[in-house]
Amino acid sequence: MIEVGPRDRVLHLGVGDGVATRDFARQASAGLVLGVDPSDDAVRLARRLSVDLDNVMFITGSPEEGVPWQEGFFSVVVCDAPAVDWTRAAQEIFRLAAPGARVYIMSPPPGAEPLFRSAGFDPVRLTGLRLEARKP
Repeated sequence: MIEVGPRDRVLHLGVGDGVATRDFARQASAGLVLGVDPSDDAVRLARRLSVDLDNVMFITGSPEEGVPWQEGFFSVVVCDAPAVDWTRAAQEIFRLAAPGARVYIMSPPPGAEPLFRSAGFDPVRLTGLRLEARKP
C-alpha cells in the first residue's frame, strides 16, 4: 500500500486511464497530483475521467524525456511506467523528488537498486515486486 497524506504532492508516472492517480488525488485532498503518461490517448481519457477532481492534472511525457516541472517539488513519486533508459529515469525522478520524498517503482527491472543508489537515493530496497527509495 502506498500511503499518501492530505498535503502530499504526488507524481504518478505511467497513469494509463488514471484510476490510481485519482485515488492519490482523493488522498492528497489538500495537495496536488500530476499524472504523466507517454500516450496522448491515455492522458485524454484520464483527464475526461477526472473532471470532478480539482487537485489533479495530466500531461504527456516520460521520466526518460524529462518532466516539465520544478526541481525538488514532489513528496511522493510512484512509477508504473516501464522505462527504456532506467538510468535516465532514475536521475529525472531524483531531480523531481523533494528532500525526504518517498519513491515507489512498481515492477522494477533487474538491477534497479544500484541505479537508484547511483542517482542519489538512500535507502533503496526491493520489497516483493516494488522498489522503495527515499531522497535524502
